Amino acid sequence: VRGSPDSRSVALTFDDGPHPETTRAILDVLARDGDRATFFVVGERVDRHPDVVREIVAAGHSLGVHGYRHAPLHSWWSPRAIARDIEQARDAVERAVGVRPRCFRPPIGIVSPRTAAGAKRAGAPIVLFSLRSGDGIVTRADAVVRRVTGRLGAGDIVLLHDAPRRGDRRPASIDALPRILDRIRALGLATVGVEALVGEEPDAAPGRLSS
Repeated sequence: VRGSPDSRSVALTFDDGPHPETTRAILDVLARDGDRATFFVVGERVDRHPDVVREIVAAGHSLGVHGYRHAPLHSWWSPRAIARDIEQARDAVERAVGVRPRCFRPPIGIVSPRTAAGAKRAGAPIVLFSLRSGDGIVTRADAVVRRVTGRLGAGDIVLLHDAPRRGDRRPASIDALPRILDRIRALGLATVGVEALVGEEPDAAPGRLSS
């Protein structure tokens, strides 16, 4: 859910991509000062836009998986079905960029006992968040900036979105991100991949995971 406040860093995480326009807009903002983030990608979107995933990795960012289909009732699935969904999403990423992400964020951010059991079966550490931006609900960047910067501190894992869950709505995070990054710098913090913040090994093959 969060890293240590002694880390002097925060993890910006982006869900629901990749998207050929909005993900690239986020990448452009992050590239201005070399900021790092983690993208929790949806497997079927990876299959549609593998070139965007390759751009994420080439820019130095890390990847996690967010399910293969972003199913709203994912937390009600059986542990076996959840594990299969995680592996299917990992397969999509591996086909696109040759790495197999370690971490998993459940769709909607809901962890039921079935979710936990399925993730354990897949050897996938669950990564949630300590700070929700609200950019999936609100449409104004000012509101997203207030939600994040008003409570932001060292060790936070910030939930943002680089793509709409459905349709083509432009996430408010795109216009909010420059001001969020300004606040991070004003606090003397660095941006890091979520694995660095919580001490997980990024992009590991399942055979290398501990139970």
